[in-house]
Amino acid sequence: MRETAERHVELRSSWTSQETIDHLEGEAERMYNLGWRYTGSHVDALLENVVICFERELKTG
Repeated sequence: MRETAERHVELRSSWTSQETIDHLEGEAERMYNLGWRYTGSHVDALLENVVICFERELKTG
């Protein structure tokens, strides 16, 4: 059985492109270190956040 999670990273107009990339990569790395696998990403309908999607196997037993 799989568990899914989403992380929303706010897109700030004051950030440079590199700062935005650094924040996205940092969140993805943090989730990876917690045992999550990246499954995709998209920008929300209002173009205010990047939604990063993850999943992991649930440990049973």
